[in-house]
Amino acid sequence: MGCLIPQCDTERAKSDDERVEALICEYHRRGVQNCTEVSQLLWNEHGIRMSETTVARRHKQYGLQGSGATTKALPLADKRQMVLDQMALDPTS
Repeated sequence: MGCLIPQCDTERAKSDDERVEALICEYHRRGVQNCTEVSQLLWNEHGIRMSETTVARRHKQYGLQGSGATTKALPLADKRQMVLDQMALDPTS
């Protein structure tokens, strides 16, 4: 449907819009994960209106999560191996 104001060039994002999904995934890849910031970037850079709550829903829908949640979901053996791998890269040890 979009904006009802005459000569308005903004659009509301549809839940199945592949362009919006690509934009949100790109922001996430670049480290922009704050829903308010993503909402503002969508508006400022692409003219797409999306509330912070909807951005949060899209993050969940697309399976995007921060590093803390990713680490928390890993099995203990994987976490230990990651630490050991990083320790092996340390030149001072």
